[in-house]
Amino acid sequence: MVKYNLQTEMLLELVFSSYNDSNELTILKKSIPLYLRKLNCFSAGVLKYNNLLYEETLLIPYVYKKSKDWEQVKAYFISIPQSAHEPCSEFKLENTIYYAYNLTNYGILILGRKKPFNINLANELKPIINHLGIKLSQAHEKKQREIAEKSLIENEKCLRTLLNTTAASILIYHNNSIIYANNSAEQFTGYNFRELVDLKIYKLIHPDFKTFCNKLNTSYLKENKTLNSELKILKKDKTESWINVNIDLINWKGLDAIIISAFDITQLKLTEQNLINAKEEAEKSERLKTAFLANISHEIRTPMSGILGFTELLKTPHLTSEKREKYIEIIEKSGDRMLNLINNIIDISKIEASLMLTSYSDFNINEQINNLFNFFTVEAENKNLKLIIYKPLPNNLAVVNTDYEKFYAIFTNLIKNSIKYTEEGLIEFGYDVKDDNSSIVFYVKDSGMGIASNRQDAIFERFIQADIEDTNTTQGAGLGLSISKAFVEMLGGEIWVKSVQNVGSTFFFSLPYNNKFIQ
Repeated sequence: MVKYNLQTEMLLELVFSSYNDSNELTILKKSIPLYLRKLNCFSAGVLKYNNLLYEETLLIPYVYKKSKDWEQVKAYFISIPQSAHEPCSEFKLENTIYYAYNLTNYGILILGRKKPFNINLANELKPIINHLGIKLSQAHEKKQREIAEKSLIENEKCLRTLLNTTAASILIYHNNSIIYANNSAEQFTGYNFRELVDLKIYKLIHPDFKTFCNKLNTSYLKENKTLNSELKILKKDKTESWINVNIDLINWKGLDAIIISAFDITQLKLTEQNLINAKEEAEKSERLKTAFLANISHEIRTPMSGILGFTELLKTPHLTSEKREKYIEIIEKSGDRMLNLINNIIDISKIEASLMLTSYSDFNINEQINNLFNFFTVEAENKNLKLIIYKPLPNNLAVVNTDYEKFYAIFTNLIKNSIKYTEEGLIEFGYDVKDDNSSIVFYVKDSGMGIASNRQDAIFERFIQADIEDTNTTQGAGLGLSISKAFVEMLGGEIWVKSVQNVGSTFFFSLPYNNKFIQ
């Protein structure tokens, strides 16, 4: 039994034995022999608490490790809860007694003696052993910190190397700000590192994708784990690029940050869009071909039937002169219709093959308006339609320099179109000069059947009528408007329509106004 008057000296020695040490093993090698010597113990061991398990860290004497007694002792103290070691727990085995003290936040110290401790000493050892536990815990934490710091430095070095050599553009984002950007991000965006870390990320995102910024927060990512998306960005030079972006959480220098990695997919998107456009064009062409073949077969067959049928009727004996004249007139109209169809097919073929040429000359548009009025008067009167013309310019200012043939063809197609689709009312055509004298806007207005809003762009495509699905609604191959559009664009203008179904339509086309008297 330890003499009570030696306890103070012994306790002080135990406290200061490893005062300046910060290594777990050093502390144990200095402290445990003291416990053996000063407390008359024949064995001392330390069980370290590690990942919910106890592992043997030190045992003196070492040979005691092979004894069955030690296995029993160790098994007993491991099996009981930590709270049982307050101030200490005991285990008697034959003629020996073992004490187990809780090493604060570290593990258990087990002391083996032949005789029991004085009750006072047993209690007074508790704070001393607690102090040992604290020293061991601090040493362990320090070592783990050093390992972690070394690992962190190595990892950061590897991470920086990886970040700066990868083809992906990497941004680290924290608290609504960019705090890191790699070399690829600088090259891709056109901003240097300093500019990027000062830049609010929403300024990089294209306006069409601003809502994406709402997802750049740790709360959203913790709930959704990761985020993958395709979006457009604006570079420093304001050019647009498509990126595939992956976003995840990262611990960056102790901060809960967001890592954004992006790959340029602009070319891929362009290729994808080209494929989609090509597919749509192919499908559209197939539909147009089907509609055109159905329509053109009817258009050719009708005048041919008229020509052949009435030519056969002309052979009828004793045919009156009136009937002969009527049959001849029908044959002429059928021939004109056939010729017009053939001319349109030739024109559209030349346009498609880029073989259509332009020939510019000066001519008076007022005179051409008058000619068109005279030409279509009879056709309009036959349908009880009223023709109205509008010519605001005096003759000396109504001279333009453009392709006369194409100008006449455009106007002719539009007026024919209006007469065809108008059953009653009026047709007005003419022009207005823009306020800045830059161009003249010609128009043909009718009170006809009108065009559905979803078909108003399509009617300028070749082979298309207002209702492509119903080829019997009106006669025509659907080429007139597409030819007019091509001619207008060749002459440097635009063509468009405003229409309300069952009310009427107004077709417009503009041409440059280059009259030499307007300076």
